[in-house]
Amino acid sequence: MSRGCWPVLVALALGTVWASAWAAVPMADQAAYRSPEGLTLRARVQRISPPAPTVIRWRHGGEGLGGKVVRGVFPRPDGSSDDGDALQVGQWSAPLAVTSFVSDRFPPQLFLTVTGGSAGRVVDRRTRRREGYSRDVVFEFELAYQGRVVKRFTETGPDGGTVTIVIPAERLVGDVQPDSPEFLDGVCGVLQYATRRAEFLEQLPWAERPLPERYLVLSNVGGYGVGFGYGIRTTDQRVTWAELRSLRQLGVNGLRSPPEFLLELLRRGDPRMEPFRRGLLVRVMGFPVPVFRPGRPLDPEAGCPFGLGVAERTFRGVEESVEAVVDLPVDQVWGLTVDEIGTVVDRSPEGKGHLAACPRCAAGFRRWLAARGLKPADFKAADWSEVRPLDVWDPEGSRTWLDDPHAALLAYWTRAFNNHVTAMLFTPLRKRFGSMNEAKQRALEQGSTGPEAARPWVYSFALRGNTFLMKGHSLDFFDFYREADNAIVYETSNRDPRIWGWDSYLCDVQRVVGEVMGTARGIYIKPHRGAPIQRMLSAVSRGNTMIYWYTYGPDYKKGDSFSGHRDTLALVSKAAHLLGVAEDALYGAKWAAKAEVAVVKPETTQRWMNLAGNPPHLTAAWENAKWIYTALTHSHLPVDPLDETMLATEDLSRYKIIYVNGSHLRHDAAEALVRYVEQGGTLYTSGWGLTRDEANGPLDVLQPVLGLVRRDEPEMWYRVELYGASHLEPYDDPQRQLAPVPAEAAIVGIAPFNAAFRAVIGREALRPAPNAQVLAEFADGAPAAVRHRYGRGQAMTVGFFTGLEYSATVRRPDYDMRRDFDPGRRRFVTAPALALTQPVVDVSDPLVEGVLLETGGGQRAITLANWAYAVTAMRNNAQGRETPVVENVPAENLQITVRTNRPVRSVTSCMLQQTLEFAVREGSLTVRLPRLEEGDVLVIE
Repeated sequence: MSRGCWPVLVALALGTVWASAWAAVPMADQAAYRSPEGLTLRARVQRISPPAPTVIRWRHGGEGLGGKVVRGVFPRPDGSSDDGDALQVGQWSAPLAVTSFVSDRFPPQLFLTVTGGSAGRVVDRRTRRREGYSRDVVFEFELAYQGRVVKRFTETGPDGGTVTIVIPAERLVGDVQPDSPEFLDGVCGVLQYATRRAEFLEQLPWAERPLPERYLVLSNVGGYGVGFGYGIRTTDQRVTWAELRSLRQLGVNGLRSPPEFLLELLRRGDPRMEPFRRGLLVRVMGFPVPVFRPGRPLDPEAGCPFGLGVAERTFRGVEESVEAVVDLPVDQVWGLTVDEIGTVVDRSPEGKGHLAACPRCAAGFRRWLAARGLKPADFKAADWSEVRPLDVWDPEGSRTWLDDPHAALLAYWTRAFNNHVTAMLFTPLRKRFGSMNEAKQRALEQGSTGPEAARPWVYSFALRGNTFLMKGHSLDFFDFYREADNAIVYETSNRDPRIWGWDSYLCDVQRVVGEVMGTARGIYIKPHRGAPIQRMLSAVSRGNTMIYWYTYGPDYKKGDSFSGHRDTLALVSKAAHLLGVAEDALYGAKWAAKAEVAVVKPETTQRWMNLAGNPPHLTAAWENAKWIYTALTHSHLPVDPLDETMLATEDLSRYKIIYVNGSHLRHDAAEALVRYVEQGGTLYTSGWGLTRDEANGPLDVLQPVLGLVRRDEPEMWYRVELYGASHLEPYDDPQRQLAPVPAEAAIVGIAPFNAAFRAVIGREALRPAPNAQVLAEFADGAPAAVRHRYGRGQAMTVGFFTGLEYSATVRRPDYDMRRDFDPGRRRFVTAPALALTQPVVDVSDPLVEGVLLETGGGQRAITLANWAYAVTAMRNNAQGRETPVVENVPAENLQITVRTNRPVRSVTSCMLQQTLEFAVREGSLTVRLPRLEEGDVLVIE
């Protein structure tokens, strides 16, 4: 059963909360705020223990806040600022112009850290424990505007001489002046600032609803320390406790690297820490190799995965990792190995070229190739001594692999080896953590209460960027987990709302990797990058059990954080309470029906795109595959992402259709596709798909299946940009146009491709065999889509980039996703699948993603994520540039049809707090949902 629901958010009510608890500035006004001209600030130390004169220093920026540290001194009353002369206790400094703290544009909020007294000294390098610092330091500040005192306040540093104050220039809009109450009320210390944030969250309409207990929801709470030093913004533990109030309203029940005093309270079993006992995120062993640093002595093993000291360093790193996690007083520990991991050889002086330069790596390469069944003759070598990695990353290299097929195969396997040498370094840690979890499971099954049963579950992971969705990656998202880590975790980074739904793609990758390789799943969601509710629902719908709101900060400690974004905080709180309400129906649930559609974005395509220097037809093929996924999800078709190894080794018979969208595919995977089609499967490809193998040779084995007699390189009219996490490019940039779009780019299709439009990216005029059926033509009569029967199955080849063309209509500055995605273009992708299978959850709105889940106990739920966004206005940003205002567009009166034969007593919306109208007939459940904002969970009884 769900644990309660809440009414729909009323914007007016939320606005009232903002105004009363944590004053907000309308977005339209923020660009127009002014610097606090005419405002001065002076300071003094009222009390300090032990009493002593002190220099009062200030600083801001850097140390995690971004940019460089800007620092200075509050001068003596005579105006001098010699660090050697201190102020007496109780003695005021001379006033400083507040604008003098900043040399460039004054920030919307200036977090000014002020220090005094003694910093003490570090006596334990591991814990960073300090002794000998000043205590019970009380600072007093005085603000004057145009010579008139307008505010005095004190800030306390119980555990050292550090405080931080907030100067909210963002409030200086309209008639508000530096002496206005609206501004002065916001000038305060971080204790009041943090308390107001907590009050804001605690007054939201859903604040009393349940929060997650079984999911691990993480974030960080930094800024506290003793004395003063790097990154310390407060020495008052009350500030941390105020921030913990906010974190609870965000569903947080575990912490990343919390202050030492919180860890000690956890160890003691302090009841105040009980809400945060679900888990911890800590650092464990990283790369067991030294790193090259310019200007320092060179370690000959820097960045080398086969260095003589790797085994010993790995053993020591694993043992230290176990020691770090085994006795932590929480339910589970997630151990981060490498943050935003890249290849290990990037730590060498040669970078990735190290593989070609290092004899040890060459020997390792030969052993690895032999273990895979390759022979020297495959590379036109007489024996293994002639085989070594190529420097395929040298931008000045000759690229011999483009002309020599044997060098081409060697280049391909060099890039694959780069993934292997990085992943293999973490296999020992993966195995050790896995054995610890197995021992705990056995102890629990035996009813033991001993040490093994009491220890936390432990997971090792390297944080992955979402490069699978962007320009590509050195480390594959499938093969890496055949060797490394017992959890797969990535962070959301994409900023453009039109592709936020791609996170479902990568979460689907996580789901498949988790099911096949037994890995746990977690996600770092950056709420300030958009769609926290939808991204959360996408993750939990695919088996993620760890969610890290990345990163809370707080904002006076961490620059790239979301805690200072009021609207984002409200959405995260809304997401957390939705998850808490629906947790019993979601946690541990799996897809109620297996996917009957598979998609493949071949790693071989990316490798050859890079090896060939990112030519236009290959970059288009790489980007095309992402939008194929989008089109399928817009038709509400569940999909399994597979890689080439899965194609070659897994049973494919459960899939009605497999979409392989990429130019290059491994030969063993291609042979598996031949068997799949022979046995009755349907194969789909587009955008010069399935033309080359891993040696960049013709993929001849598939041509009889596709029903094509020849493959020609496509003619390209536009150089597609590889997506890089920011804005989606339009397709009308003259700088990227390769040739004018010709008249013959017009396409007309017949069933099932009943649509007509003009392509803008490029085309391959297909050369079909006599027994192939043409389903679409270009304006000059050249075949644009072909169906070919082969064995008991069929193959469909489309001679243009169907995914990219589907995206073309939404690439406009005034986009409305619900309006702009064209169902006719979508049909060129999805019609073959819809002829063979039907959605499990079909929604009347293409932009609403629905997933049917079922727990082991038989409870069912539907998650609904509304990915529809639109530009609703334009505004000037702080730099005076016109930028779009993008908002989520609610869906009204949705009809949701679910494939099910089970009886239904009720359907409840967790977001609307109401039972919904439904009907059951002929193996389906139909539900009407009056309104969907960002997301919802429907619980089926």
